[in-house]
Amino acid sequence: MNTVNEKERKDKFISYPTDTLLGIIDQVDDALKALQALVAAGFADEIQAFHGEEGAYRIDASGAKHGLLAQLRRLHQKTTVERDHAEQYELAVEQGHCVIAVHTSDAERREQARQALKENKGHFINFYGRFGIRQLDR
Repeated sequence: MNTVNEKERKDKFISYPTDTLLGIIDQVDDALKALQALVAAGFADEIQAFHGEEGAYRIDASGAKHGLLAQLRRLHQKTTVERDHAEQYELAVEQGHCVIAVHTSDAERREQARQALKENKGHFINFYGRFGIRQLDR
């Protein structure tokens, strides 16, 4: 169960989304359908949606909006695909698309979440595990 209150969720910088699947859905209507499917599958407390300015602020691929420590974290990530992914997710939400994140460490649940995104036109679906990133769908 997620214990983060809504204000903390909206303001918190996403350094590395450990045990989280993220995917892009281009149309808001499709994103809403994906969110409904995820809630129906029991993910209500494990999902977050990023869209528009607020979503871009949370992703903050450069770290500039969240201070020096966030910038140093992103500088470190520049040597990995993490930074490229953050930039792609931030650009997507700036362009009016949606990024949906689903927190789960269970492989079966992860596949359920991937299917819910994919069935609703999700793409660039990746899983950010403790020890690496797994591309689940381009």
